[in-house]
Amino acid sequence: MGNLPKINQEILQQIHSHEKMSDKYKHIKTSDVIQEFEARGFEITSFQQANTRVAHNENKQRHVVRMAQSTDIALPERSEVVIMNSYNGSSSLKLHLGAYRVVCANGMIVGDDEIEPARIMHSKKDWDFEVYKFLKSFASNSKKQQENIERMKKTYMSFDREMEFAYQAALIREKSIEDILDPKELIIAKREADVGQNLWLTFNKTQENLIQGNFTKIFERANEQEIVERITQKASIITDSKRNMQINSDLGKLALSYME
Repeated sequence: MGNLPKINQEILQQIHSHEKMSDKYKHIKTSDVIQEFEARGFEITSFQQANTRVAHNENKQRHVVRMAQSTDIALPERSEVVIMNSYNGSSSLKLHLGAYRVVCANGMIVGDDEIEPARIMHSKKDWDFEVYKFLKSFASNSKKQQENIERMKKTYMSFDREMEFAYQAALIREKSIEDILDPKELIIAKREADVGQNLWLTFNKTQENLIQGNFTKIFERANEQEIVERITQKASIITDSKRNMQINSDLGKLALSYME
């Protein structure tokens, strides 16, 4: 099974909802969802939870679990199930089809435009049927996802086209392109495996740099004389799971729009 990630079992098996939730809110334990996938040959590959400083929010906050079929674990590229959940109203139960690349530090989401994620409310009694439907379509959707990836690999990206991609990708994370010193930083390969000019590599490079903050931001602030100065500094790493997922999803949609 390889090296398992550090997992907070308390949050996965939490039986109590946040105190602010109404009586109609019947939360779906993430551990129950995981069991549905494990029974069909999946295993956990990564775990992430949102930070919280509020005691009564502990082990009820948003969290993300990624799972892959045991037979695919050793593959250099594979499809994964991305499970997002919470017990405090910050997220419904969501199931996405994710993509994982061994050389990449971040799991990706490719194809939300074509492969609709499952969104299950915590008041839904037949949640297990929704999970079953997602599982039933996993093989065909994984094939579709891999076909999209292969098309990306065959889509040539000139420097000008990569720069256009970088400008659009920058606006997925920042409010204005003026907030970034040089969008070209988003398409600079940090890994040898990312060197090349096809859409798949452009997507990977940009995703890595956006999530890890590998670009320079511009800030304005007033000095002691109340004169507004422009300063530059490295962007921060995206640690919030919800924002990470949203950036991934939006970037995946952008990449699909570039396919030939």
